[in-house]
Formats: sequence, C-alpha cells, structure tokens
Amino acid sequence: MGKSIANYGSLFNLRDDIQRQCAHSPAFRYMNEHKIKRFYDEHKEALAVIDRTLPEIAKKWALHDGEGNPIVQEENGVSKYTFLSEDAEKSYMEEFNKFMNREVFIIN
Repeated sequence: MGKSIANYGSLFNLRDDIQRQCAHSPAFRYMNEHKIKRFYDEHKEALAVIDRTLPEIAKKWALHDGEGNPIVQEENGVSKYTFLSEDAEKSYMEEFNKFMNREVFIIN
C-alpha cells in the first residue's frame, strides 16, 4: 500500500462515487466489501474533517430556516444552497474551494 497526495475534493469525490455505486449495484457492494471497508477505515479522520468542515462553511454563508438549517433548493436535479446575495455565494465558493483544494494523503 502506498500513499498519494491528493486533496479533500478528490477524497470527497471518491466517497461520493463509492456511495453512488453501492446504492445502484448490490453486486458492486458485495464484490468490493473489503476494499470499501478498508477505504473508510484508512480515511476516517480525513472524511470526518470533510463532514465537519463543509457544514461549517455553509453555516457561515448560506441562508437558514427557522431551525437553523441551511436552505437547500433543487435545481435541475442538483441540490444547491440559497444565499442572501451574490457576494455571500462568492465568499462561500471561495472558502469551499480553498478547503477542497487542501492537500491530504490518500492510501492506495
């Protein structure tokens, strides 16, 4: 096993793809059960950072409902946060991209 330098965005996309494949193909989940478990075990800390940081970024810039949850709208099948202004959306995207581009090790 080796390590590759990647970024949080790549790790997020890998996890998203694994989840999508598992949801659509029981065979994929069955045939790759041990690899999937190893992926989650080896990257649990970095995945936890993603899961903790992305909501914090949204909390700073997106509009919220009465319960304090970011307001999300569906647009062409894609979930998207609602922002008070274009400047807030721009600031969100800058902070989001800065975080997602931070380097992290991915274990091969």
